Amino acid sequence: MESSDPKKRKKVVAYLHPALYPQDNLTQQTIDSIPVHM
Repeated sequence: MESSDPKKRKKVVAYLHPALYPQDNLTQQTIDSIPVHM
């Protein structure tokens, strides 16, 4: 998994730590529906 891109890395951090980066309900539902193969 490539983590050199800071934006992508922050997205991963937000995915792993939703408490640190609270998402709105719609975004959270979208994330939950995305298969974890990225």
